[in-house]
Order: sequence, then C-alpha cells, then structure tokens
Amino acid sequence: MFSQFRPSSRLPSRLGWLLLLALLSGSPLIALADNEAATEEQARSMQKVIRAQIEAFGEDQAQEAFRYASSAIQDLFQTPENFMAIVEQDYPAVYRAGFVEFADPVPHRGFVVQPLTLRGPEGRYWKGHYRMVREEGQWRINGVQISPVSRGI
Repeated sequence: MFSQFRPSSRLPSRLGWLLLLALLSGSPLIALADNEAATEEQARSMQKVIRAQIEAFGEDQAQEAFRYASSAIQDLFQTPENFMAIVEQDYPAVYRAGFVEFADPVPHRGFVVQPLTLRGPEGRYWKGHYRMVREEGQWRINGVQISPVSRGI
C-alpha cells in the first residue's frame, strides 16, 4: 500500500545523534505487538500526523509542527523555535518536502516505523523512517531518519 500527497526540505548531523538518543531512550507505551500489523485506520492516523507536521514546516508554523512531536522530542528541544531551527538546518527534505509517498508501517515493540519517500526542495529524493509512538491516545513523532535515494537508472 502506497499513498501520496503533495504538501502546501543537509544530511543528519547533530540532530541525528540527538534523535538517536531520544529513540534509544525508548517509550514505556506499547504501540503494537511485534507481530501485529498496523490496521489501515492506524496507518492513516500515523500518516495524517506526519502530513500535518510536514505541512506545518512548509508554512513555517513552528508551534503547530512541534505539537506533533512526542513528549521526549519536545523535552529535548524545549521550544518550537529550537525544534524548527534544527529541522530547517539539518533536515531540509523534511522542512520543505515537495512530495511524500508512504509505504506500509512496520510495527515494533513499543513503537511503529512509518517508511516513506520524500522529495526535497532541490528535487532530490530521500528515504525516511518515522518512529511513531502513542501518547495519550494520539500518534506522535518520536524521531526521523532520512537518507538520499537514487531514483534513476
């Protein structure tokens, strides 16, 4: 299952390390069991959160983008402005995504990974993996890892 949308964009550096630390800290919440596939409704809910955050980045709405981050990410960055500045500097493909295509979510104990493909502001494609957690009944983004993809022959 792939879904696409076009929202209204430097390689990971220090943010990558910070997010790795946040990811390794784990979450006490159970999202899905290891062998349980995400339902279509769960996948749509996760993808809606990712879309909304990417659209907020595209409109420079720091507060809105920050609200989709997990409490661990919010604690790490402290303010929406800090969060936005790091994403803009280190993740331009996320900050100014021109195209997003989702693949099937992959459940893990305590979280779900939502794979996707992004097209950044320079037309380059990136493979992304969003770590999604449930907090207070809502899906939240607990980190993202992106890497460049070759889309040609």
